[in-house]
Amino acid sequence: MSQPKGRTTSEARVLSDSFLKDNQENIFPIGIKTPLAIGTRNVDTLFSMHYDLKSQIKDNLKNLILTRKGERLGFGDFGTNIHQLYAFEGTDEQITDIIMSEVSAAVSKYMPALELKNFYSSVLKDEIDRQNVIDKEEIQINLVDKARSKNAESFYENSESVSLKGLNINKNKEDEVIYKIKLEYTIPIDVSVQTLELYIRKAG
Repeated sequence: MSQPKGRTTSEARVLSDSFLKDNQENIFPIGIKTPLAIGTRNVDTLFSMHYDLKSQIKDNLKNLILTRKGERLGFGDFGTNIHQLYAFEGTDEQITDIIMSEVSAAVSKYMPALELKNFYSSVLKDEIDRQNVIDKEEIQINLVDKARSKNAESFYENSESVSLKGLNINKNKEDEVIYKIKLEYTIPIDVSVQTLELYIRKAG
């Protein structure tokens, strides 16, 4: 009589525990870090990678929340509409309720294994904190903006009627309100509470 192929439940559990242990020791890459950066470790691919499940899940959650609905091809409702809050006229309480609703709906559909525990929202009023957030965001998008500007200048460089050199279009950052959003959640492999902090801008 031939032996059945495959693994028993206990064998599968041993392999799963071994995989989790290896990843807790940062041996195997799991996924690409965002924002994208060139890999620096020998076991990296072209880009920097995550080596533990907690950081990968946090990155996935951040990208889910910050992706605009309709932005991902084939998944029209993937993400949230919190970017629309920039021009929203409402109270702090209303804005907080909208963010909570958007995040809860997105997580429930696309990351249902997560359990959202607590949600905190506050307005950044300290000028140093505000400037630190602005500086960090500008560093992250600086390379993208430079590439776009360079492409635009190249496209119009032979045009006599249009000149983009030295052109900067900026929002009025002095009048912006910056909300600090803090999410607390748990993941199936770890009962300890994980946290994610995001910053959302709104026109003042």
